[in-house]
Amino acid sequence: MVEEQKKVIEAQLEAMETKLKTTEDQQSLLKDANENLEKSVANPGTQVRDLDEVGLEGYSEGFKKAARQVVYFEPSLDSSKFILEKDVVDGKLIDD
Repeated sequence: MVEEQKKVIEAQLEAMETKLKTTEDQQSLLKDANENLEKSVANPGTQVRDLDEVGLEGYSEGFKKAARQVVYFEPSLDSSKFILEKDVVDGKLIDD
């Protein structure tokens, strides 16, 4: 009877040790994920600059595409006068 109880206790101990190891592994993974998250939160300026660059590139490409279409439909126009940073408001060319 004592031998049976000893085996039961040893089995329970082994199960608890396995559970502890699994918990420690999960803790390590969560710690790594947290560190990566803290790094990305600590430096949001880089992400914003990257997004700004992507947005500006898209805006610039759209402008070039529109300028090419204008020249296509009106070949006599001088496209060198097109300026990305300017806009036409009330018939006047203004800075954006």
